[in-house]
Amino acid sequence: MLTFFTVALWGFAANAIAGDQSRKIQSLGGLEVGELRAGDYEAGCGCGFYYPAEKKGAGSFIISWELGGPAVMFTRGNLHKLQPAADIPYASALGEKQQVSLSSQQLSVAGTLTSVWVCPKDSEGCEVSEFTGPLTIEAGTIKSKIAVWVSCGC
Repeated sequence: MLTFFTVALWGFAANAIAGDQSRKIQSLGGLEVGELRAGDYEAGCGCGFYYPAEKKGAGSFIISWELGGPAVMFTRGNLHKLQPAADIPYASALGEKQQVSLSSQQLSVAGTLTSVWVCPKDSEGCEVSEFTGPLTIEAGTIKSKIAVWVSCGC
């Protein structure tokens, strides 16, 4: 019985470790950034940031920002909660510029996003804006600048 329990416990631990190892990690300008997984963030109204920009939502999901809450980003082996300096961006016209600033004690993310898709006029119930733009991510002495595609809405 003890052997079965030990083997079962070891199997659970191995699966948990393998789960951590399956996170897609990439170096973005010298900063190791991990793709977010379902348990890392709340699903609902907010913004999803994807890299690289040209892949749009098919790229790596690197920042999740929930309406009324902090954003989350996985870097340097940890999930970081980033506090926003302003509300989630929403655009009513193409080409609108929106400033984004998210930060914690260890990490800051900032940039100017440009709207590339907005809800068509007279489309009731549509609450989506899409953006592209450069983000500067700073973690200690590392400063990385990347282009992202961002979708915000409900």
